Amino acid sequence: MLSASRRPTKSKPPPGGAYPNKPLKVIVPQPPGGGFDFVGRLLADKMAARLGQPVVVENRTGSGTLVG
Repeated sequence: MLSASRRPTKSKPPPGGAYPNKPLKVIVPQPPGGGFDFVGRLLADKMAARLGQPVVVENRTGSGTLVG
């Protein structure tokens, strides 16, 4: 137990920098202009403001909304 207390307490930052380091993508399983698209874009705006990274909304329709 004494040896465990002698370990350094500082941890190294993960390699590759801070996450996210590239634009994020929000996939909306409905066509543009609908209610889901509106909510997805609101969510993307809030995420972009909070994370400081651009957030792209991508609408993918088809397969009975199972794609998104």
